[in-house]
Amino acid sequence: MLTIDPVATLPREIVLKLFRYLPPSDILRAASVSRAWHEACTDGELWQGIDAGTKQFRGMSPEQLTKLITSNGGFVRELNLRGWSHLSSQDALKIARAMSSLEFLSLEKCYSFDHNALTQLIRNSATLKYLCLSSLNTFTNASCFTVSLSCPNLVALDVSFCTQCDADGLLDILRTCKNLRELNLAGCRRVNEPLFMQKLHTTTKNLQRLSLASCLDINDDAIRILLSGSDAPIPVDMLTSVPEVAKLKLQYLNLSQCSLLTSRSLTDMAHLVPRLIELDLSGIPNITDAGMQALLPTTPNLTYIDCEDCWQLTNETLLALSQRCAWLRHAQFSACANVSDDGVMKLIESCSLLRNIEVDNTSVSDATVDMAALVTRARIMRAMERCPPPSSQRDVNLTETTGIILRLSVYDCPNVTWLSVITIMRRNAERVLRPLALNSLSTLSERTAEAPSAQQLLDLLQSPESEKCLWSLGLIKLKCKYSHQILLDSHAQFVQRGAYDSAAMLQREFTEFLAGEPCFAYVQYAEAALGQGLIVGDMKMFLEHYQLQRQLQLNSSNSGRNPPSGTGLSLARIIRSRRRRRPGHLLRQILLSIATTRTPSPLPVGRGMSASVAAAMGGGGAGSGTAAGNGARHADDAEEAEEAMNEILDDAAFDELNAANVNDALGNNNNVNANGNNLNRSRRSMSCCVM
Repeated sequence: MLTIDPVATLPREIVLKLFRYLPPSDILRAASVSRAWHEACTDGELWQGIDAGTKQFRGMSPEQLTKLITSNGGFVRELNLRGWSHLSSQDALKIARAMSSLEFLSLEKCYSFDHNALTQLIRNSATLKYLCLSSLNTFTNASCFTVSLSCPNLVALDVSFCTQCDADGLLDILRTCKNLRELNLAGCRRVNEPLFMQKLHTTTKNLQRLSLASCLDINDDAIRILLSGSDAPIPVDMLTSVPEVAKLKLQYLNLSQCSLLTSRSLTDMAHLVPRLIELDLSGIPNITDAGMQALLPTTPNLTYIDCEDCWQLTNETLLALSQRCAWLRHAQFSACANVSDDGVMKLIESCSLLRNIEVDNTSVSDATVDMAALVTRARIMRAMERCPPPSSQRDVNLTETTGIILRLSVYDCPNVTWLSVITIMRRNAERVLRPLALNSLSTLSERTAEAPSAQQLLDLLQSPESEKCLWSLGLIKLKCKYSHQILLDSHAQFVQRGAYDSAAMLQREFTEFLAGEPCFAYVQYAEAALGQGLIVGDMKMFLEHYQLQRQLQLNSSNSGRNPPSGTGLSLARIIRSRRRRRPGHLLRQILLSIATTRTPSPLPVGRGMSASVAAAMGGGGAGSGTAAGNGARHADDAEEAEEAMNEILDDAAFDELNAANVNDALGNNNNVNANGNNLNRSRRSMSCCVM
């Protein structure tokens, strides 16, 4: 049979185009097929960029990598050896001698490049534009002088945490490299000297990104010299209050961990960095609201701000952000104890582009989470209203928001309870009717001269094409305490896979287990959402509960009795309701998976447990749910509550002794054995769910 080698017959351009889709390890393996394949696989055009810091090169030995680089040295334009500390000094010297046309070079933590190899590599790279030498201890002041002579076209330089060089060597680079746009001097020594700062001020007229993070000797005087070129007070126009010095082009500024700075530096920066987009001030304890209120109104393009561990900041800073920085996308105020709900809620409401907010270890409560759910829902609904009217032939070209639209971090916040978990679960499972379906309902309402009712929406959802009429409203990624985090992640996975029935089941089981909330409370929430055009949970299951709810209300009205209510329960009644509603199959599966991956501290389950401990176990700690908290305060018999809590723990533990149920829940016969030892493990799983 006649065989044709495609590599030998196809044009070389097509062969190289096909080989570019293969990982480097497969290309090197294919080189051993034949001579034609070897010539194609070792063609220099395939190896113009070698990113050895990725996982595709992890299985390659240092000798193979050295041979690959040296054989294509004249073609390599981009070389990244980040983390290759196991290269020998001989291999590093071979690589340095083979390079001749590098434009991008990264040797971060590549300790095998000694002074000789590094000097040889820099001298051979006259076309170098991007140089990263982060954490390279062999980079000295002499190496700085070599860079200044051999690489005058540098655009970006990263010498962060190079402990063997200081301001004297960096001055040589600043004098000759006139085209610098990005400069990372994090952790460098003696950069606060006036001569260096004056030269850096001259360079910053073109700089766009500057990092002085962890430069512990930087103070307010050094920042003033950087901004104006002198340590004298910055002259200000008497009429406009605008500084009479040239404005900088900085778009990114990192001053994190510069603990000597105060609010005076922020005041000096006002009006001088109008193009600032990203600002990192984390770890500076002496900045206050006065400095932030002076700076933020002059930086309207700010999209990223990090003020972690700035404990003197209060809600005034967040209010200034919400009023002046409309483009904000990331805000971090972790460990700012004076930040509370008022500032965070205003920030979420005002900044429509906000995608990530971290307020862990602050004074925020469940109100912040409720506001996040309300605001994101309203924004998606308004976005759908701005869509053009749908036609009958085609649907509106609207991108489905099934991804994460907001990340909210509230862990280690004592005022955030399990009620926030319920809020996020409900919010993530909501869906809305597509514009085409809404168009058909609007036509129906025009005929009847009335707005479409909930029953009309239900009739539309009973059609076979109902699932195609729904849009997801996106997800809120909440970062909270560990025991609740796994439940939230599991719920989000169900929603992203489209398993809304499983998501609704998990939510109801979690609610009933923690608060004893009966199913009709969930139905009331779903009915209220349906009145706003939102669909929650599984439609078929909701329709069944909807009809059941209507029947219960009808029977109650005929008999003259009030319908059952889920509020005003005492602690003992809540615990008894949990005993009647033990963890469902889906919740038990997740709780047992938590117990197998984490060993929590044992909780007191004896008869001597106080009512406060029982309340904390039931509601997830201090500041738990309203029903549980009020029940604990108004419980008539605390000992009755203790006995009920002991009963639920014991009953749940013995329920888990059934080997078949455990194996069905976990799907792993090797992790859980049906013997007497499962009693303590089941106690731990129950303890984990109520923590």
